Amino acid sequence: ALSGVEVAEGGDTRMLKCAIHDNNQDGVFMYANGRGTFSKCDIHRNTHAGVTVEEGAEPQMKECVIHDNKQDGVAVGKDGLGAFTKCEIHSNAMSGAWTTAGGNPQIQECIIHNNKENGVLVFKDGCGAFTKCDLYGNGWNGAIVIEGCRGAQLIDCSIRENGKHVVGKCFCGRELEEMKAEA
Repeated sequence: ALSGVEVAEGGDTRMLKCAIHDNNQDGVFMYANGRGTFSKCDIHRNTHAGVTVEEGAEPQMKECVIHDNKQDGVAVGKDGLGAFTKCEIHSNAMSGAWTTAGGNPQIQECIIHNNKENGVLVFKDGCGAFTKCDLYGNGWNGAIVIEGCRGAQLIDCSIRENGKHVVGKCFCGRELEEMKAEA
């Protein structure tokens, strides 16, 4: 397999305190309604994303550290779902977390920092709720919502000390609820 862990076709897995690293594609690739719970895993140094979620897959990531991947930390697209709770997503070569094409992750109480591009990127029909997250030290924007988002929400997040734009931008015409922007 090119990915460290691949879950599909309704498969369901449980992983606790695993190190998933140095794979030729994604650390974790979930698609075709794959399910799984990953707790306290260290997902790092993968050639593509740390975690990619597509086609109705729905991982539960709890207290995982997703870092130093050669592309993004978390990539959710093509109607992927999932919950990421109390994870630390940092030092990835691109964005910390992005969603597009019907992706709708629930990212809660995560620390998303020091990614080379954006902390959070929502674009081209992406969605998702980012609740009580701390976004700082990212090279570009802390959070940016562009190009036809479908109701993305940043709720009670701290967005500070990022590169190009301290707060980020919303071009989709929807309000970002209770967003705290600290300069």
